[in-house]
Amino acid sequence: MKNLDRIQPDQIPGRISEVIEIPRSKDLMVQTRILQELLRDLESQSSPGSALFLVQTESSNEEAPQIESVDRATGLDEMDVDYLLKNSKVLIDSGEFELARNLCMKVLTTGKRNAESLHTIARTFIMENKIDLAEKALTDAIAYGASAEAYLDLSRVHLNRSRYREAADTLKRATRFEVTDSSKKYEIFKALGNCYLKTDELDSAIEAYRSALDIKEKSSEVLTNMGAAYLRMHQYVDAIECYRRAIEINPENAKAFFGLASCSMGKGDKKIAHDLLLKSLRIDINQPTAVFYLIKYAYETKTYEPSEKIVRNYIAHSAASPSLLYSLAGLQYHAKKFSEARETLAQLFEIKPDHSGGIKLRALLPVQK
Repeated sequence: MKNLDRIQPDQIPGRISEVIEIPRSKDLMVQTRILQELLRDLESQSSPGSALFLVQTESSNEEAPQIESVDRATGLDEMDVDYLLKNSKVLIDSGEFELARNLCMKVLTTGKRNAESLHTIARTFIMENKIDLAEKALTDAIAYGASAEAYLDLSRVHLNRSRYREAADTLKRATRFEVTDSSKKYEIFKALGNCYLKTDELDSAIEAYRSALDIKEKSSEVLTNMGAAYLRMHQYVDAIECYRRAIEINPENAKAFFGLASCSMGKGDKKIAHDLLLKSLRIDINQPTAVFYLIKYAYETKTYEPSEKIVRNYIAHSAASPSLLYSLAGLQYHAKKFSEARETLAQLFEIKPDHSGGIKLRALLPVQK
């Protein structure tokens, strides 16, 4: 700073082309940012031969001038507050949750944008899985200024604790706000439908899912969940329509195939149910309920070999229980895969040597030559 030339105002050469007031701030970081942006803008607009000067003015009054836009206690004006809140969101994305909270706490001392600051603090607690603190911050944020986004995050806190009724009530409040972001509006109605599905309020679930589909017509996920609501009401025609539409959008939707299989079970179509269960499990093997019903319908329809392959694959990817090993050995026996059945029974007897069903099945196997 000692090497810079200091001149009197009347010594400034040329014509003053622009005067920009620099907002006051006690925060050096904020002040530095403002100066950097101003210098960048002025340099880009300056003509050859122009010069830049930093000018400080003094008040002609005895009392220092009061700048209403600056908070007297903190020295932060609206530009500073906006900068701090933007930076806090950047810090959250970088995983710097404590630093993000510190910036928001500084904004809170100004009394400005309390709802946004508290909501941002809540987001840091959600990311850290500090659910109690997140709930408190969100409740305070809503008290200062309710928003659809705050209600949506509060519903997620309720869902984290399996409080589906509270989550549904919170999401219902979120729907009363004008939400311009269509993706966020879709998420609100989808989540609301899911909550109603959990609380078995099926008509309300379907209504919420329809609202979500009004925003995003080709949502395989929502159509699948709507199909589940119709299925619980035993409205198989509507359920099948939803599941088929879901599969048209996403042919790899294992849940939708399982839903169609469930409709066939409800209607007593065992062979169709079995084939649909096979399709579902070929897409996603990690479905214990689907495996249970596949075994059941494999025996009832005497369709052993394709089911045996699926059950064998399932056991290879999960912990094998005695009942599951016994079922697999039975499928292998009926599929005439006798050596495989012996191997499976050997696994079974390692876990449960006195398994009566396994002992009887072993006696049915042909004698090895």
